[in-house]
Amino acid sequence: DGIETTRHIKSVPQFAKIPVIMITGKSEGQVVIDSLKAGAMDFVVKPFDRAALIAKIDRALGLAAP
Repeated sequence: DGIETTRHIKSVPQFAKIPVIMITGKSEGQVVIDSLKAGAMDFVVKPFDRAALIAKIDRALGLAAP
């Protein structure tokens, strides 16, 4: 599942700084909270607006840049 995958990515030192944006069909508050606690930096619920997703990706890459 995406939350466990995010936890694993964030637990590996070489990958810990990789930004993770969760994309899911679930919009329940607890799913969002659990995703962010696992290390995701943002969250998108399907169906999503393409422009909004691109903006989130641009933001993530900007924050991840050295």
